[in-house]
Amino acid sequence: MTNLQPCIECGALISKSAWPCPKCKTHNPQGVHCSVCGYWSTPISEKEALSRTNEANIRWYHPECAKRILSIPADALCRDCRTPLASFWDWETILKDTNRDNKSCPNCGAKSVLVKDGMSTGHLCIRCELPLLSFHELDGLYHASCHADMNKEAKEIIGQAEDKLRREQEDARRSRGGCSGIILVLLVLLVFLRVLFS
Repeated sequence: MTNLQPCIECGALISKSAWPCPKCKTHNPQGVHCSVCGYWSTPISEKEALSRTNEANIRWYHPECAKRILSIPADALCRDCRTPLASFWDWETILKDTNRDNKSCPNCGAKSVLVKDGMSTGHLCIRCELPLLSFHELDGLYHASCHADMNKEAKEIIGQAEDKLRREQEDARRSRGGCSGIILVLLVLLVFLRVLFS
């Protein structure tokens, strides 16, 4: 079994433990995982991914995942003048903008129109670390879709663990049954030999 794999960025065969790639110098030669899809998603190259820096870490996103979470729906309106917010900002601007909390409506000047009523500014989803915005359906401090995905992943992991445990228990029962069967055959053989030679 080889310990080499292709770098996701340049395709060069490198060690599975290489960091960074000795050829192209990427810091993620095994790829990065989308923070919306989760760690179990297929790794993607940094060139294909969008990134967002939150304090000391970098989070990565499939462009389509970031767009799904951050696109402003047509029915999201300024709370004061009722102008559609999508006419002012697009999802890419929101992804790159760290000052979204102070966004005033360009039409009427209403403050913090992207912040959900009753929330303080600056909240990020615990799972994907994209902003929690006024038009999002939330489940605590998660986007509702992120929370649902997380629950689905947890159920899959628990299901896989339960299946593995079930298989191990069946194997253990079979192996014990095999030993019991051998012991039973030996006992019958001994009784038979004893009867035969007595």
